[in-house]
Amino acid sequence: MWQSLLNADSEGVLGIYEPLIWLPRKAAIFLFEYHDNDFRGKVPGLPALPAPQDRDQYLDVHAMLNKEQLRGLISTWSIRQAMKDRGHFRLFGTLAIGHALHPGFQRVQCWPFPKVQFYGANRQDYIIVRPPGAAAQGFVPTPDNVWYCQTLLLFDMEAETDSGPKEYQCAYVSLLEQLKPRLPDKYADLRGSGSRVIYEHDPNVRYVEYYAYHA
Repeated sequence: MWQSLLNADSEGVLGIYEPLIWLPRKAAIFLFEYHDNDFRGKVPGLPALPAPQDRDQYLDVHAMLNKEQLRGLISTWSIRQAMKDRGHFRLFGTLAIGHALHPGFQRVQCWPFPKVQFYGANRQDYIIVRPPGAAAQGFVPTPDNVWYCQTLLLFDMEAETDSGPKEYQCAYVSLLEQLKPRLPDKYADLRGSGSRVIYEHDPNVRYVEYYAYHA
């Protein structure tokens, strides 16, 4: 079902990038989790979600939708023309993040495909994210209240909501896990200075690669 949404002409480029297998499902879950009220008429029977500030870590959003509801959300997507082709997702390689008060912006790069390189590399930047459920107003990031992620894909999509078409610009990310202390703890000094130590699992090896990020 998900693979059928990918353009067959791009299979040689996109098919070798495994996260694309899960992108359609995750995009549908995203619409439900953050914009569910926009689709009450288009997809009848969507379960009620608690308000963001009332959600907890045990809320399994993925388990709340059945297949028909997922299909209903996916059916709202529009196929649009892109630079070289057409499809449900339009990919882009750079995200510019500005600030409401300060001038300038930061760039987040994501070039995951071997045939589309950035200065000779397939760059996928690491970012910090405000967690779901944390209200934007008054949020002050600290090493312990943000998520550390790798950018897997930058894309946009358009869906037909109850009030008309709406575009969503999205970052598809992989959450890096917090590394629990071990004895001997070679990151004890980092932990003592208030840093979080996190890791990214490398599927090509049988052990975990560790990456330490200082606050």
